[in-house]
Amino acid sequence: MEMYKPSLDWAHELRNSLLWSGKAWVITAVFTVITLVLLARYTSWGRQFWRVTGGYFRGRASVPVWAWLGVLLFSTIISVRLLVLLSYQANDLYS
Repeated sequence: MEMYKPSLDWAHELRNSLLWSGKAWVITAVFTVITLVLLARYTSWGRQFWRVTGGYFRGRASVPVWAWLGVLLFSTIISVRLLVLLSYQANDLYS
């Protein structure tokens, strides 16, 4: 009979998850901004949306808006990471 060996090193998973989440946030934020700029520039819907809401996302007063969008993106990435970790945990538990 084989000894049980977990699929992840749970002792170091907090650090690994924070590093993974940070990298994923940076990559996702960059590609999201690029996609939004391309939509606003090259589609009629994007130009209309930017004309109506562009003032909300520009200037010094928009810093809290961008910060909240960043927090929202980070919380989404953290929830994805938790789902992945929980699937590993359940797989270890039941196999």
